[in-house]
Amino acid sequence: KQRGLEEVERVLGEVSDPDSPRRGEYLSKAAVEELVRNPAGTAAVKAWLQSVGATVTRETPAGEYLVAEARISDWEAAFSTRFQVFQHRRDGVSTVRCLNYTLEAGVAEHVEGVLRTVHLPFRPLRVPSAA
Repeated sequence: KQRGLEEVERVLGEVSDPDSPRRGEYLSKAAVEELVRNPAGTAAVKAWLQSVGATVTRETPAGEYLVAEARISDWEAAFSTRFQVFQHRRDGVSTVRCLNYTLEAGVAEHVEGVLRTVHLPFRPLRVPSAA
């Protein structure tokens, strides 16, 4: 989880307020990253991922997003869930997801959500073209 979101919101309000002396003093990407950085949380999640057999393959500069790889059986054990294959009826595209998951308390306090677990990929509706 990111830290300092209240501070980011406060600063955004100040730099956007026409009556504020800070009007127009926008934060750089690096300044925002420093405000939201949560090194203890990132370290805890990385240690947990390693303990469940996952390997971190990518991390954003502030550590707020991690990408990790593991066997499905390792993810199932880590999240106390079962993954299934879901197939789209219209185009036959398949994806692997679960219906729910849980996280251990020690790691849950540092995680906002786990992407690519319970949400199916967005598939735009096909609108028939007017002939």
